[in-house]
Amino acid sequence: MLAAIRFLTCATLALCMSQTSAQPLFRSERNRTIEINGLRYGFCDVVQTPGDVRWTQLWIANHRFEPANRPEDVWLLAVPSVTAVLTVRHFTVDWGKDRRPK
Repeated sequence: MLAAIRFLTCATLALCMSQTSAQPLFRSERNRTIEINGLRYGFCDVVQTPGDVRWTQLWIANHRFEPANRPEDVWLLAVPSVTAVLTVRHFTVDWGKDRRPK
């Protein structure tokens, strides 16, 4: 019984004192995000290290969207960008008229 206690004590000390470190599974490449008022906006390319699998994350107000990996995020690709909508509106609206309601 005393030998078992000594063995468990030595095994516990050996496991607790050993330094182990894991390598990161994911790393980001070409991080094109900006932070505005603590919220992230932009694109970030992510690489999974063991398989070298790559995908792009889209960040909108600290919400991460991954259309390549999560099917529920594909709707984001169908929504037109704000820049495109504002550009079309700028060129189609007649700015010479008084646009205020009477």
